[in-house]
Amino acid sequence: MHGCSGIYSYSDPSRGIALLYTEWAARLNDAGYAALLVDSFSPRNVGQNQCSNGDNGVSEANDRPRDAYAAQKYLSKQRTVDASRIVLLGWSHGAGATLATLSDTMVKPGEKPYKAGYAFYPGCGLYNAFGGISTSTYRPYVPLTILHGSADPLYQSGYCQQRIDNALNFGARDFSMTVFSGAQHSFDMARSAVSPWTMYDINAKTSADAQVMQSLLQTFGN
Repeated sequence: MHGCSGIYSYSDPSRGIALLYTEWAARLNDAGYAALLVDSFSPRNVGQNQCSNGDNGVSEANDRPRDAYAAQKYLSKQRTVDASRIVLLGWSHGAGATLATLSDTMVKPGEKPYKAGYAFYPGCGLYNAFGGISTSTYRPYVPLTILHGSADPLYQSGYCQQRIDNALNFGARDFSMTVFSGAQHSFDMARSAVSPWTMYDINAKTSADAQVMQSLLQTFGN
């Protein structure tokens, strides 16, 4: 689930798919997984960059979960895909969409269309969906890991931790957050320590990518 700037590099279709997503596709393919990038903007005929549109743009909490479940249904029908091993990854706006998609309010009791989720630097506010922040009723129905940087204002808001704390109080299991010291928002777009990126971002990218892949291995095996 892509971020608010869409699937394309610099939000420009002529530049092709952004490196972050092609890099992840290659990483997953090399490990034996299929990868599907879900475009939430082009089919809606909206601008490729929704970053300044707030709750007037494509909604993380309402619109994009429908896309995610359509993608899950599509994948589950593919002959080469094991429907019992489908997980959801998201970045920024798409990470918020990942959280929303995996809410237990999105499925019937006992249903688990997705088996796990990984959310890179979400805001977690979700425009007060799921009961707001301090009174959040949000609870994921499968293991969910948030990966954040300590220098990211979206982490510093504390919303993600509040969501986690409330969810655990409501009986959620395996809902956690890894915080990388000094890393900024979109830290995994860093390829070298050249402004605006730092070695904190480079180190966070290396660690976060490895953490997700190791988690997949532990969850599903080879």
